[in-house]
Amino acid sequence: MYTGLARVARKTGYPVIEVDGWKKRGHGGMAGVKTLTAHHTVGPKSGNYPSLTVVRDGRAGLPGPLAQIGLGRDGTIYIIAAGVSWHAGKVSKDAYRNPWNIGIEAENTGTGEEWTRAMIDSYVKLMRALMDEFKLPINSVLGHKEICYPAGRKIDPAFIEPKLTMAQFRGYVQKGYYIPPVGDVKPVESKPKPAAPKPKPKPVAKAWPDVPLKVGTKHTAASDAAWRKLMHDIGYKDKNLTTNIQRWLRDLGYYKGIIEADHGKKPVFGPMLTKALQRFLKKKGLYPKSYLIDGKRQSATIKGEFKFLNSQIVFYK
Repeated sequence: MYTGLARVARKTGYPVIEVDGWKKRGHGGMAGVKTLTAHHTVGPKSGNYPSLTVVRDGRAGLPGPLAQIGLGRDGTIYIIAAGVSWHAGKVSKDAYRNPWNIGIEAENTGTGEEWTRAMIDSYVKLMRALMDEFKLPINSVLGHKEICYPAGRKIDPAFIEPKLTMAQFRGYVQKGYYIPPVGDVKPVESKPKPAAPKPKPKPVAKAWPDVPLKVGTKHTAASDAAWRKLMHDIGYKDKNLTTNIQRWLRDLGYYKGIIEADHGKKPVFGPMLTKALQRFLKKKGLYPKSYLIDGKRQSATIKGEFKFLNSQIVFYK
């Protein structure tokens, strides 16, 4: 029985629920861990993790547990079993068999239901934490549809909305976090209005993300506008930029403070939020490893912000 799963799951920063009796639950002890398999439950449309009873106890003809770990719609991780679980079924390789395979059953209908940003980020961070724990290569992270036999027998996990291939999912696991790609902003269609001919406008300087921002040590109107655009396009649409950055870094697991706007307070880009930003930038390789996480939003941090903003231009191409 592998009883370290809860400890590993807590490294993600997401809530972890230890289901009663999980440390002794399983169809015998694991032979080892060679594969990490992603599934979806095909469960009910509502509720955070309504499939818990089935995953824990099984269904007609297939006794539980049916996976070691469950994943709720809000990113909460459920630790269900420490031993072998019946989740893989018939597989194409010995390394994919249940005694060598940890299964994660994520709550999703599999018919086009949207996966929340928190859920995908939690899934990605959980897979990365398990990879690191068992010293596994990235190609050990697989979908049920990739290991089943015969091929085509399974479709899970069906990342339909947003659309993700397993290769893209593994790319995020390799990075250790998930940020939704920022898509092109589509103009709102409107009926053309008759207008008098206008003189040809003079050329104007291109704005981010058309051209990279000039990396400097002080914030500029351009960098502020870039932050606002990026936050808006990712999906954080509060009028206050600091509030958006707090929520963004909280969802990524870096910011542990309160969202001040939710408590009737004026948002402040203080030391705690700055430390979260520095940890994020250091993880991305944009803040020097030798520098302290000191909560001071000074030149090194600001340079890292410019570089991060410029790295997002690729999503607009």
